[in-house]
Amino acid sequence: MSDSVRPSSFFGVVSFLSGSSLIFFGIVSLAITLFSFGWLAVFVSMALLVHGVVELVARNRVLNDGSRVHARVLVRNQLALALSVSIYSLGMILQQDGGALQSELIREILVLYPSEVRQMIEESIPMLTRIFYSLVILVVCVGAASTAFYYDRQTRGLSGS
Repeated sequence: MSDSVRPSSFFGVVSFLSGSSLIFFGIVSLAITLFSFGWLAVFVSMALLVHGVVELVARNRVLNDGSRVHARVLVRNQLALALSVSIYSLGMILQQDGGALQSELIREILVLYPSEVRQMIEESIPMLTRIFYSLVILVVCVGAASTAFYYDRQTRGLSGS
């Protein structure tokens, strides 16, 4: 790789943190989902792990070999990450059937409230869940698109394959 065209050291830090945090969150969420949630949660946990591994492998290729091909992989990986999390979040929005209230912990907590307050909480859980997952989609899409744009700008001058 030419010394004049190298991604910044900040690029190395950002891509390392991105990949390693995806692996960390993938492992943690997979451990949690194996005990309590459905196939959709397992899907997104596995997707986080895959995106993290792809991020770190492509990052190393870009930094070591100046590979423009792997720089494009980094960009596409961020966009695929946004898609994976969006699919999961949309699935969670569409699955809303009050199932969250089936949790023993939530039922135990709600018993502490007067019946009027408990009913108001129970009625607002689906709406709050939809708002939460909509915000997740927005934040992840903006974050992933920003990271993809940054990766593209930092690696634009690379010519390696």
